[in-house]
Amino acid sequence: MNVPLDAKTLVQVDVALPSSKSEDADMVSEIVVQDVADRVGQLSITLAEVSGDVQDVTDLYQNKTNGFRELHNGINSMAARGRQVVSAAGAALETAAMAREKVDDSSRRLRQMMSDVASLTAHVTDITGQLARVSQSMEAVTKISLHVSELARQTNLLSLNAAIEAARAGEHGRGFKVVAGEVKELSNQAGQATAEIGKTMGDLAVQMGKAIEQANAATALAGQLRNSTDLVGADIDVLPQALSNVHEVQTDIVTSARAIGGDLDHAEQEIKIMARGVETASISLANASQKLMALTDTSETLISLTARLGVDTVDTPFIRAVQDVGAAIAMRFGDAVTQGRIVITDLFDEAYQPIKGTYPQQYLTRFTEFTDEILPELQEPMLKFSEKIVFCAAIDRNGYIPTHNVKFSHPHRMGEAEWNARHGRNRRIFDDRVGLNAGRNQQSFLLQAYRRDMGNGEFAMMKDVSAPIWVAGRHWGGVRLAYLV
Repeated sequence: MNVPLDAKTLVQVDVALPSSKSEDADMVSEIVVQDVADRVGQLSITLAEVSGDVQDVTDLYQNKTNGFRELHNGINSMAARGRQVVSAAGAALETAAMAREKVDDSSRRLRQMMSDVASLTAHVTDITGQLARVSQSMEAVTKISLHVSELARQTNLLSLNAAIEAARAGEHGRGFKVVAGEVKELSNQAGQATAEIGKTMGDLAVQMGKAIEQANAATALAGQLRNSTDLVGADIDVLPQALSNVHEVQTDIVTSARAIGGDLDHAEQEIKIMARGVETASISLANASQKLMALTDTSETLISLTARLGVDTVDTPFIRAVQDVGAAIAMRFGDAVTQGRIVITDLFDEAYQPIKGTYPQQYLTRFTEFTDEILPELQEPMLKFSEKIVFCAAIDRNGYIPTHNVKFSHPHRMGEAEWNARHGRNRRIFDDRVGLNAGRNQQSFLLQAYRRDMGNGEFAMMKDVSAPIWVAGRHWGGVRLAYLV
């Protein structure tokens, strides 16, 4: 950074002045004015450099302000969501408590149901055993019935033999015959009874078999049901404990959520205070930047005034050179309009058409092709005027540079914005302070100091001297000559 003018340098100015009273007063004045012009020029550079630094800090603070604002909004949103989490966690905690009570009640009922199932299983098993014993008793009755039937048959045979013997005995066997008849009748009744018993027992056996099959199936089903209820019983024992654990975890969540909510509320207040501080600093820096820009404009005006007084300074050769090239461009433009090579409405076209696939954005106008033909032979030689010169390019009233120097007119590369910004500067609109001032200046010349971004965080202090371009009495724009200091 250049050292600004201070009291010491003012003393050095006095020392540098001629001390002899015989020296010409005009020479003294010229020396003083030239020295002032040099120092104002140096001051303008310093102001431009400081202004650039302040602008960088201002932009940084502006970004920080926006960042803090977004952070504050984010924290505010997080705090609101935290409160929602606390509310939801509290509701979930109450729900879990209710669920736990219901599960405990359901567990008691399920345990009672399991007990009932176990009792039912035992009853079904007992019934199956009883049916088996009844079946065995029926088999025994059937066997006894068969024995009775056999005895009845034998008795019937005996009664028949007795009747035959009674008939042979004649009158003496009449009483025996009556007895034999009664025995036969009893035998017949016994046979009928055993036959009915046999038939009934047979029917009962069939029904009993079916009953035993159903009882066996019921027993098997009861066994499966008991096994299932045993498994459910294990789950029932685990479920209340699991719900208890869930209740404890949710309690911890509610506690933690409330603590986080408190922290977020505190952070929100702190960030709000910090955001206000950064915003205040950003406003102050913006004001300082504006004041520095005003000082820069004032210093540039002083430089222009000294140059118009005819005092030669380090910038005088560049001023004269840019005035010459500006006049040459104006003459070539005017001749082209007169000769019909371009109509004046096309030369002053402001309908900038974006070129697809370019970034930073490039544009075309109805005069771009014309300036590509005219300007290179006037602009390119200016690059050899001094080794300090960086570029020489005509710019219209809106900051549009249709035709740049060849070294800055490379085709844009897809996806390489930084390279394009450095090497493809033609057909672009430079509507920054320096660019617009150069395009809209109508004085004989305009000298500006500024920082040029060289990329990768590097800057170079430069001066930009421009001269207006007039065509048919209308202000077209200007021509810029930029050089290092």
